[in-house]
Amino acid sequence: MVLAFEAAEQALKDLSTRQQALEAQEQRDGVAIASGREALSKASAELQVLQDQVKALGEDQLLAVQAELAGLDTSSRELDRQASQHKRKDSAYKDCAMT
Repeated sequence: MVLAFEAAEQALKDLSTRQQALEAQEQRDGVAIASGREALSKASAELQVLQDQVKALGEDQLLAVQAELAGLDTSSRELDRQASQHKRKDSAYKDCAMT
């Protein structure tokens, strides 16, 4: 009976030691989780900033290309107009030359 009591007492001490170790591990894990969450939050914010910058850069380039296309379209219309004038003048000169 005394041996059983001593064995139970030793098991209780072992359990107490194990509980303390697990509580300390739980506390360390909690700190690590909080640190990981903070790092994740910072990384997420940095990613959002980078995505916004990429989006803005893409929009700026799109606007620049659209402006260039509009300018080229205007130039094309002007060249078409000048070509038509030259054709009319050429036709007029040919008519004058024939008479």
